[in-house]
Amino acid sequence: MTALGTAERPSSQGEMTGMASLLTLERRILALEARLADVEGGYGDTLYKLRPAGVKADLRTAKILQRLDIDDVSEEEIDTALDEE
Repeated sequence: MTALGTAERPSSQGEMTGMASLLTLERRILALEARLADVEGGYGDTLYKLRPAGVKADLRTAKILQRLDIDDVSEEEIDTALDEE
């Protein structure tokens, strides 16, 4: 009996239960690591694609503004708009 009054398990059964728990945890950890690699890979790919898409949008906007003879916004106007958010 333990200090709490419960019976102790025989060591062989306790070792088997402990080993099964460790194997289960190891499998779960491996599955989580694989999932994390999938998530990280997708995140990195998204960031890689985001930069060229932003540059493309900026270049298109610049061409439109130039063709319509419209002045681009200034850095001060951008700062003011961001401060108002």
